[in-house]
Amino acid sequence: MAATALSPLFFEVVCQRDAGTYEADCLNAGIKTSGSSLEELHDNLMLAATRHYGEGVPFSPGDIHLLMYEE
Repeated sequence: MAATALSPLFFEVVCQRDAGTYEADCLNAGIKTSGSSLEELHDNLMLAATRHYGEGVPFSPGDIHLLMYEE
């Protein structure tokens, strides 16, 4: 059985400089997540992608695209 291509996820990430947090809203799926550091945001994005695509469905970091802004 051939693997099917996954639809990439596009996130708008806003850095709240005063609060020191990052908020990510997916532009093409109903996903919102955040983190208090880039490392925590990364972990939360990977968890959200796993939940979106389904447990056990392999995806690559290239399936997740970030548009980053500073507020």
